[in-house]
Amino acid sequence: MPGINKAELESAIKQLIQEYDKARSSDPSEEDVKRNLIEKLFEYLGWKTDDFEVCHREAHIITSGFVDIALKLDEKRTLFVECKRFG
Repeated sequence: MPGINKAELESAIKQLIQEYDKARSSDPSEEDVKRNLIEKLFEYLGWKTDDFEVCHREAHIITSGFVDIALKLDEKRTLFVECKRFG
């Protein structure tokens, strides 16, 4: 969401919290949690999760194995996320 302002970000995150609350009662899979909640949050925060140069799914990290999401900043993998389903 390029160019999102603070009020829009707050609104988007509040909406995401509501989606999270709904998702908890529907027993979503790990993939559902990743795509519908975690990746949305990163998009709201300005990360381009649909850009192969920025977001790597099921990325291999030499020192720790695979992670669900690896995000790059300045062409270096910087943020690693391991997603889990609820429960």
